[in-house]
Amino acid sequence: MKKTIVLTCLTLIIALSSCKEATNDDSASTMVKSESVATDMVQVRAAIQKIENQWADALNKKDINALMSLYADDAISMQDGGPALKGKAAIQLQQEKDFAAPPRYASISFQTQDVYGTAEEVTEVGTSEEKDAVGKVIGRGKYM
Repeated sequence: MKKTIVLTCLTLIIALSSCKEATNDDSASTMVKSESVATDMVQVRAAIQKIENQWADALNKKDINALMSLYADDAISMQDGGPALKGKAAIQLQQEKDFAAPPRYASISFQTQDVYGTAEEVTEVGTSEEKDAVGKVIGRGKYM
């Protein structure tokens, strides 16, 4: 199941709310501001990867409660080959069907490859990997 951009944006807003920006407009201050945002991006990347790990763990365990705790109430899920699912309740219904169906993989993982942006908005670029019961990679994906 594809993750929603809404969740990522919400997570980034929370993660970035602790960012400190320089208030002086001179060039030395601007340089400090740039360095502090770069440092914050390291923290943002780590925070996003932590959520990706929680996401994979919930999917691998078929833990609907843990998975749904990662969604905002007004989330929109842009699923492959189907309509957009609007709201947490609709997403949960589809996820319960997905969990009840024969599994496509034994485990899935997500890896944040890069994050970039500003203190107000960050984009994550990542990859996913699906493995069978013996650990053989059977699928790979990418996401933003």
